[in-house]
Amino acid sequence: MSKNHQFISILFLGICLLLSSWLISQSLKTKHVDYVETPSKQSSAQNVQNRFEFIKIANDYFIIFDKQTSDYWEKVGSSEWQKQKSISQAR
Repeated sequence: MSKNHQFISILFLGICLLLSSWLISQSLKTKHVDYVETPSKQSSAQNVQNRFEFIKIANDYFIIFDKQTSDYWEKVGSSEWQKQKSISQAR
């Protein structure tokens, strides 16, 4: 390999290394920003996720309970979900 080709190869390799290092650092910065914002998003998503409780009464009878409003939905067999009055209002 001539000196000219070797110089061009080393220069090309250096540019590739610099470019890849820059791309990786940019992706880490983006991930870091998302990580900083995640706890608030995660806590609100976790509140929504923990808001509902799925209860299986029998093989064909299910209830979904909304912990925030105390409403619940019933489904018997293959029928549609039917919203029921809240448990606190039934008393």
